[in-house]
Amino acid sequence: MQRLAVEFQEIHMGDNSFLSPAFVILVVGIIAVVVWLVTRAKKKRNKK
Repeated sequence: MQRLAVEFQEIHMGDNSFLSPAFVILVVGIIAVVVWLVTRAKKKRNKK
């Protein structure tokens, strides 16, 4: 979590490069977590 906070600060400090590598990593990570949670929820629902 601390590393994410540092990357988030870097994004706000460098407003010129909004699509900085840190921002891309952050977005990809969030999407990956959401997809993972959705697939997990679907698997649980199918078992019942």
